[in-house]
Amino acid sequence: QAVQNLEEIAKVPGVDALFIGPMDLSTSMGHLGNPAHPEVQAAIATVEAKAKAMGVALGTISAGWEQAKALYDRGYQMVTLLSDVVLLSRVSAETMAKFREAVPEA
Repeated sequence: QAVQNLEEIAKVPGVDALFIGPMDLSTSMGHLGNPAHPEVQAAIATVEAKAKAMGVALGTISAGWEQAKALYDRGYQMVTLLSDVVLLSRVSAETMAKFREAVPEA
């Protein structure tokens, strides 16, 4: 519903930016965990175009530094480098791998 109501949302006093949560958006559109789905990508493109037309800052979450740069190049002003879940998962996996290497019998 937010995509259809962007203009009204952007007019709310104190709203300085529009932030796209790709996973949240894909889930709300019925494409759980698939932000690459064409319908989700079309919705993202709509938000990008409307934000630009309204002169409102745009933000999102990236999957890594390469995507973050591409998003900045596309006009995003705020890009979060990875989500807390992704960061925690990566650090946990790396830590466990190092532990298993150091203590093979564990």
